[in-house]
Amino acid sequence: MGCDPRELGLPLQGSKTADGATRTGRPPLRHGPRITPRLQGVLALERPWRVPHPDRRRRHSEVSTEVARTVAPPEGSHRAVDREDTLLNTWDRKERLSVAYVEAVAACAGYVVAPGPPPDRDSIDLQIRAGGRFRPALHLQLKATSGLGDPVDGVFRFRLKRKNYDDLRIETQTPRVLVVLALPRDEARWLTVRPSKMVIRRCAYWVRLHGLAETTNRTTVTVDIPQLNVFDPDALHSLMEWSRSRGRP
Repeated sequence: MGCDPRELGLPLQGSKTADGATRTGRPPLRHGPRITPRLQGVLALERPWRVPHPDRRRRHSEVSTEVARTVAPPEGSHRAVDREDTLLNTWDRKERLSVAYVEAVAACAGYVVAPGPPPDRDSIDLQIRAGGRFRPALHLQLKATSGLGDPVDGVFRFRLKRKNYDDLRIETQTPRVLVVLALPRDEARWLTVRPSKMVIRRCAYWVRLHGLAETTNRTTVTVDIPQLNVFDPDALHSLMEWSRSRGRP
């Protein structure tokens, strides 16, 4: 395709400039003549231009959103029950989450957590130790349930095995505490992990059964757990000070 440069407003190759220099080619576009539609067509034949798609930025944003959804699934999408390679059943997963919860609280409180003394015959799942005077400690019996329900008059009603009840109410050198982790009924909402947070729903509650009366029940005993007894670092500090006070002369 031929075209007269003079029709496009371009100087002829080899012509003289104002200072006497010979032109050797087309000047840079940023300093050259205005780009007309016809000139754009001629240049496109010599060097095809890459014109951005008007919707490229919008489409890139949509693709980025889809990638983000793939990398970060919606909250509550972590389910082990649907997998074929799981080794833990539902009760096992509840137990491990209760241990993880207590260990996280103890770590924030600055205390050391260790498993209860084997074998598990004395209703002690974990022991927590602190420093300072008398080196106090606590023995914990852990439970996890997705059926704790709503409190009535500020109290949760929880059914405990008769043996656990008897082991926790007796007089011991190291204080014993029952800790119950309340989980949602939907297992997919038990744990959420994000770059900005890690959430275990909902929370754990504690109660001391020391000194309660003997029961005539054969299998289970319903115990009252105050709604205000949330097991958090502040509560653990208070429980540890209570343990420490028992060692004072």
